[in-house]
Amino acid sequence: MQIIQKLLSTLKEMGQPVHYGTAEELNEKLDNSPYPAIFVERITDTSFIQVGWQQCEQLSCRIFFINRTSYDFDSIENEAIIEECKATADQWQENIKHGNIFRKIGTQNYRRIYLEFLGYFTGIGYQCYLLENNGTAYCYPPPANPDGHNPIQP
Repeated sequence: MQIIQKLLSTLKEMGQPVHYGTAEELNEKLDNSPYPAIFVERITDTSFIQVGWQQCEQLSCRIFFINRTSYDFDSIENEAIIEECKATADQWQENIKHGNIFRKIGTQNYRRIYLEFLGYFTGIGYQCYLLENNGTAYCYPPPANPDGHNPIQP
């Protein structure tokens, strides 16, 4: 399974609509999505890390947990919506922590979001760094015997 499919599968477990794309594509989906919803900006930064016999992919991703709100971004009701979005993000992090697909690395940063398009949206923007638990395994042939013959190969 590709790294992006792995990430999206962990988010879909939250039971909310999940959208993946560039910032422009996600902006177009904002007005028509059912809410609450999760938006994942297209992943562009990845790297490989050797972990034992495996090559694991590390990624930096931006995930947005968003819901509709009223016009008044300063209201107590708006803060309650942000807290609900944050609770969903926290639950996702717990699922990652206890799952077997990824592990979190480095600092995980939140940012409050206030958006105005055809409607008003608020929530949490989450910058996270994840490392695959199980990457691509590499098996190297055992060293040859002193006579130069590899016992595994004919």
